[in-house]
Amino acid sequence: MLCKELEATTVLGCPQEVYINPQVTNLSEAQSFITRIKQICQSSNEVFAVKVMQSQWLKVNHVHSFEKYNSSSLNLFFKKYRAKKSIDSLLSSQVMHFYDFYKDATWIFLRRRDYLYQAISREMADQTKVCHVLNTDDAEKTAGIGRRSAINLDESSNYNQKAIYKAANIQRRIKEIRNEEIAWLYFFENYKLNPIELFYEDIVDDKLYLRTIAARVGVKLPKQLSPIPLVKVRNALNDEWAERFKREAPLRS
Repeated sequence: MLCKELEATTVLGCPQEVYINPQVTNLSEAQSFITRIKQICQSSNEVFAVKVMQSQWLKVNHVHSFEKYNSSSLNLFFKKYRAKKSIDSLLSSQVMHFYDFYKDATWIFLRRRDYLYQAISREMADQTKVCHVLNTDDAEKTAGIGRRSAINLDESSNYNQKAIYKAANIQRRIKEIRNEEIAWLYFFENYKLNPIELFYEDIVDDKLYLRTIAARVGVKLPKQLSPIPLVKVRNALNDEWAERFKREAPLRS
């Protein structure tokens, strides 16, 4: 939803998740890919924005590794923590080209306070293949949203009724989310970045955060902001799974 909120301002880029499957194997392909994403992820005032998941670090780093950058390695930093954090061996120096390309960007760190509901959302999305709920059929407004992973609002109340509750999967996803968050915090700390930190629970209904982002980027928001074509992907079954997971917690101890 954040990506569409930024796009709706018309001045904060048109962020999309472009690194899912970049298919880049050489410098020429990398340059073509970068040119293409700058075109599709840029607002009319030339502000460029993308969405990057921590799980995509290797792909992002690979795309931007074909050009030579002068970058400091993360090796020494991660050696410091390796004995304490098992996750570090997965991180090492896999972000240096990613950082070099985006080092002058305005970074936005979006996370959730409630890991459980985020884990349930991921499990639901994985089982149902539904990631978005649309509140309009307007093709222009829904541009950039994968229609295969989207449903209409009138389908949202029962789209996930065949999903199967699996406590072990939810527990695993909670761990993944925590590890991803730790990785991002290390990344920001190591490169002395000061991201705008947002929590999903706070921004769903309150759009004041857009002013903070606009001020950091150095642009002025329009007086009237257009509504986005998305609503929360959540129904009663999410709450049922959350309550069941909490209720069964003593049995997992």
